[in-house]
Amino acid sequence: LQFSCEAPLILDRREAVIAGGAEQSVVLTVQIDRNASSMAAENVVTVRYGESGVYRFGFMGKRRYTVYGPFWKNNVEVPQLREQESYWNYFPAETAAEQMDKIRFYHTNCLAREIAVTDALDSSNYLCEFDNSGDAVTLEDHLSFEGQAYYVLQHTFVSPRAFRCDLQLGYNSALEFYLNERKLAVNGESAHYTPENAHCFGVDIREGERPAYVSRLLNAGLSAATQFPAGPVHINMQFEVPLTEGCDQSPVHTDFAPSCGKIDFGKLISYTPDSGYLLYIAGLSPLEDIHAAEKVMENLPANVAVIAEAQSNLSHLSVLPAAQFAKNLDKAAIPDVIVIAGSAPVYPAVYSWIERNKIKCIHVDPLGRNYGEICVASPLHIFLEDNFKVCKGMPNDYRKRFSGFQPCATSPVSQLVEALSGKEISLHIGNGMSIREAQKVSIDKYTNVWSNRGVSGIDGATSTAIGASLVADKPVVLITGDMSAAYDIGALAVKGVGCNFTMIVVNNNGGEIFRQVGTTKNLPEREQYFTAMPKFPLQKLAEAYGFDYQEVTDVAQVKLAQAPNPKIIELKISNNNA
Repeated sequence: LQFSCEAPLILDRREAVIAGGAEQSVVLTVQIDRNASSMAAENVVTVRYGESGVYRFGFMGKRRYTVYGPFWKNNVEVPQLREQESYWNYFPAETAAEQMDKIRFYHTNCLAREIAVTDALDSSNYLCEFDNSGDAVTLEDHLSFEGQAYYVLQHTFVSPRAFRCDLQLGYNSALEFYLNERKLAVNGESAHYTPENAHCFGVDIREGERPAYVSRLLNAGLSAATQFPAGPVHINMQFEVPLTEGCDQSPVHTDFAPSCGKIDFGKLISYTPDSGYLLYIAGLSPLEDIHAAEKVMENLPANVAVIAEAQSNLSHLSVLPAAQFAKNLDKAAIPDVIVIAGSAPVYPAVYSWIERNKIKCIHVDPLGRNYGEICVASPLHIFLEDNFKVCKGMPNDYRKRFSGFQPCATSPVSQLVEALSGKEISLHIGNGMSIREAQKVSIDKYTNVWSNRGVSGIDGATSTAIGASLVADKPVVLITGDMSAAYDIGALAVKGVGCNFTMIVVNNNGGEIFRQVGTTKNLPEREQYFTAMPKFPLQKLAEAYGFDYQEVTDVAQVKLAQAPNPKIIELKISNNNA
């Protein structure tokens, strides 16, 4: 093993020797200057091993929070109750509805937020301190109080200079955020089904020591779910998306180009005869933007290679399917610049590859969403027209460097997608393994592909497809898994679903993705708690909602025949064949 780093890190050793086949711990002591930057990207240790193995890790500063509380302030003070006495008697009201509101306010302890932050920070309210080295602050790991209460977390940071910035605050509990006693963000809801963001624009950071406060209410959902009598409670678990190895750190937003889309490529790269550019397309909409981009992409120079995901509707221009590219990343030719268009890639390993090889990354998106080093708020075709003309004089054929990659094994879903490719249909693909298996196929341009990604993925895939079928002038086909279908089965109740809608449910006994990703596939409780095969009488549900039903066991049996009613086809396959 050979160790290396750059200032401000100092290592106590430069190498270590481990015999082949042996297991051995190596202690590496690292010193860092007290005044060094706390960003992990700037404090990196590189470990080289074997002929070409490289592993990197970084250090970032811990954030120490001082906690004050817990505070509570009820609208009514309820004394110690006698045996079998109801506390409802202590909430007098003129109507039953008014009484229930008072009781709800009592349970949520909502008046605690009236305590001023400056009063809460009094030393008499000091509770504890804790360090937090990740992005999420989870109070439950440090506090024993169960139930709703109000806490104030104080964090002090030192800014080397004065500047103005924009802040993005992520949360899934109620909070108020203060900087120097100025309230910048408020969220009064005590529970969220998904993480939310608050945006603070034009925040002035002054030079020197600056205190920041995060005050929030704890949600009592966990204790309500685990104490007797237990009840159904939706609990948010903070997983890393999508439950598999990804980047060590999110891409840093360093620049933002306006809607004109023009970027001076000379500032980003140095042109050489061997320069190559990779265009990765994760998703585009609406269709007119896709058609405009298609015309430009057909005339791109040979040193621009295209990888397009199925839902981009441009995969027919891809040098190889996205799944095949993701599977062979270690063999992929390193480009000078990678341009990611649309939304985030299905495969987070793409970002790991970009970071590991320090590839310049530009994200092009009309909505200004940023998944790269530089964000360009522009339709893709305008960006390509303005920025890739300079490439046309380059002599190399970068695309040819993507030949000879190991193909991906087919599956029922990829076989279905391939069989439907070329048909003039609107093809909707569910989340989980369905959209990942679809990436194994290059889809004909006459087949429009749609897929919900992110928050509304498993929640609304069926609803989206059925909604599309109500206004579509062509057949609409949804390919989804049994877990996804069960999650959104209520969409079948929508009135007016016509014979142009077909839903193909791939029944592989639960959430197949959890049998594949590294974080869950070897867990002993995987089948019970993760794949969680649903109780799903699909034939009876189809009949109840007025859908025709067909059960098949082979992809070749799936036929999109014209029928008087909307149709559900259940493709039953084994886990091993999923």
